[in-house]
Amino acid sequence: MAMLLPAAQTVSLFAADTGGEAWTQMEDGCRPHKLRSTHGDRLGIAISENAAPLPGFDGTASTGLAATASPPAIANAPPPPACSNPTPG
Repeated sequence: MAMLLPAAQTVSLFAADTGGEAWTQMEDGCRPHKLRSTHGDRLGIAISENAAPLPGFDGTASTGLAATASPPAIANAPPPPACSNPTPG
């Protein structure tokens, strides 16, 4: 969708982190799986096309932290989402 916005008025940032975990569906089931670091070791925003690991971004935004697949820290939180294998069609 960002590609439809006017380029002169849009800044697109790649979200970088130091790795961590995310809920994903893999061969061994739906559960937290390890993420590779996207080299977001430094907290902050870097505006430079060379800063982003993929083309099409104007820079990076990084918390300097690892991503977490932890459930929400709220009382009576809903369970983590179930993964599904969508059927083609």
